[in-house]
Amino acid sequence: MIDTVRLSTTGQPTKHQLRWHWRKREDTPAGKSTHVEYYFNREDIPLKATYRLESRQGIDQLLLEMSLPKVCFGNNWQMITDIDHAVEEADKLVECLREILPPLPSIGEMSLSRIDVCYNYSVDALLPYYIQALSRLDYPHRTTVRFNAQTVEFRAKATKSKFYDKYAETRGQSPVGLLRHEITFHRAREIKKALGKESPVTLNDLNMEILQYLLERDLQRLGVLHKTFATVNTAASRMIATFGPNRGGYRFTILNLYQHLERDQLCYELNLERNTLNRLLSEIRKTGISLALSDAQDSLPPLEVNL
Repeated sequence: MIDTVRLSTTGQPTKHQLRWHWRKREDTPAGKSTHVEYYFNREDIPLKATYRLESRQGIDQLLLEMSLPKVCFGNNWQMITDIDHAVEEADKLVECLREILPPLPSIGEMSLSRIDVCYNYSVDALLPYYIQALSRLDYPHRTTVRFNAQTVEFRAKATKSKFYDKYAETRGQSPVGLLRHEITFHRAREIKKALGKESPVTLNDLNMEILQYLLERDLQRLGVLHKTFATVNTAASRMIATFGPNRGGYRFTILNLYQHLERDQLCYELNLERNTLNRLLSEIRKTGISLALSDAQDSLPPLEVNL
């Protein structure tokens, strides 16, 4: 349930290490002094490292970035379900690179500055229908971006939620029918905010319950947690059975228009206040279906995070 992590620590490679194993990169922004950093990146090693002589904190900074599944399993589609074991395997990798890296603490003690929290839903041939339905949703304070029939993202400045076809992304290496749900926190402050912490977050602070909470909160904000993705006919029947022919028919009309219009445009077309529209959409969700309708022959089951 964790993929890529970026870890921050202090540590200074020796001059010998920098000379023979690292590459130098310089950047001189207009009107500012030159920024120098060194980086280590080899295709045959599942770890990247960056050494910054002066970080934003004013001290030397060493960043390590790796896909924990690649470290543990040699691929990035199997799920990490034992964080302690993943830390042990990553520590072994770092130890093997002692000719390249300076002495470092366990990666479990390093501050997280990026983490990908993820889960694989096994949905088989229904995967394209889930992507299509999810792309019709809006996520509070984020932008919905659909790249193709295989990927939909909900983007904010430093956080991104993503659903995609893992088989397509791995070019056939993973099993078919895995819908990958991935939340990327790109900054340390976003990780602290997500967990309600003021101090830096480490891998040792995490457990499966916390990761499940983050994933289910993401589904909740999308309005799909424990919700079915209904077909048009199923949604119409549910609305009429719950609210009666007139009120149910009106709510079904709103739901149908929601598939094609943004909320502001929907308010304009129906001459509704935004609060009124939100209330009506909330009433629809309370019937047990999401706001995204499915084009599949039958309704799609809810997406469930099962440890």
